[in-house]
Amino acid sequence: TICLFTQRLLNNEIDGIFILVKTGITYNWKCEILDWVNDSIYKEDDILLINNNNKYRPFEINRDKKIIICPDHLIADVILSYRKEIPKNKKHIRFDKNPDIKQLWDKKEIFFVYDESHRFKWSDRIRSKQTFALKEQFKFRYLLTGTPGINAPEQIRMQLDFIDRSITGMSPNAFNLWLSTKIGDRFNKYKIVEYNVDN
Repeated sequence: TICLFTQRLLNNEIDGIFILVKTGITYNWKCEILDWVNDSIYKEDDILLINNNNKYRPFEINRDKKIIICPDHLIADVILSYRKEIPKNKKHIRFDKNPDIKQLWDKKEIFFVYDESHRFKWSDRIRSKQTFALKEQFKFRYLLTGTPGINAPEQIRMQLDFIDRSITGMSPNAFNLWLSTKIGDRFNKYKIVEYNVDN
């Protein structure tokens, strides 16, 4: 992934990289980037790690940064910091009016990476709502996970929709109904309805 977005940067296809990571591994990502890539491309000062101290309106303050790495539990706080009024309860927030990250960060194209994207599985979570609302701002969207199958097949729908909505073309409920007719029955969506005895 690091080689991929670096090559796109060198080809002038992108000029910013926004990485959303699981809490606690922002520093690991920074170290890996600096270890894997020549220091003529990225220096330590080119990378910003978002934390509770700098989560307020970070894009226009850090226009000189090539890479911003944000823990996924702070993404809603970062985006909400651009609103005039920040509600106390984030559970029922609508994320349909988001800041233009490219304009604020002064970038033409941003490469978006979501590490541990299997955590992005339920459409009613604040993390999922906010990340999904931002997707149109990124021409290049890259999801990484070591757990692609997760625990239930319907949990992968959010990831597919994030890459391209036309892959499923369905709402969460429609997808679950479609899935239950393909691998189960109307009583149990995971019921085995037949075995392939030829194999």
